[in-house]
Amino acid sequence: MKDDAAPKVMGSWLGALTQGGVLLSEAEAGRKVAAYFIGEEAVARLRKHFAEAPNEIVRRERKAAAEACIWMIAADRVVTSEERALMLDIIKGSGLSEDDRLTLAAEIDDPPALSDIDRRVECPELRELLLALAWELALADGVLHRQEQAFLDGLVKRFGVPAERAAQIVMAVTATISG
Repeated sequence: MKDDAAPKVMGSWLGALTQGGVLLSEAEAGRKVAAYFIGEEAVARLRKHFAEAPNEIVRRERKAAAEACIWMIAADRVVTSEERALMLDIIKGSGLSEDDRLTLAAEIDDPPALSDIDRRVECPELRELLLALAWELALADGVLHRQEQAFLDGLVKRFGVPAERAAQIVMAVTATISG
């Protein structure tokens, strides 16, 4: 990713994850991104999910969301200083324990396995939001690298997002980037 694209995209991640209730910070950047990508009703369901779910489910899904973000920034095999700083902001705003935050921060340099992410992220709205954010990051520099495409294809498959819905998400992401 080009260095000038990283802050804009990562800022929208902060806003989208906050809007969806995944993060606890009050980041303003990208606040409407979540609603644009997955719809107002889906964002409301996502916020309700995080407000009502048992603590262990909230912890598991927030941690998995942060891990997915770590993979997103590492998909092109280059983590810029801006991406690292914004990922640390995501981790800080996650509402997770100090131990979880330290583990996640260490994983920036050695991304965790995502083979079971479909079991850890059960909320369909969070799955779609993470997919949208992954596409946004992958397309932000104007080049879809082979590793990014493979990661995105795997995420669609693991999350069980129907091809038609995945295409709608990609179109929404493309529209925000191009215009």
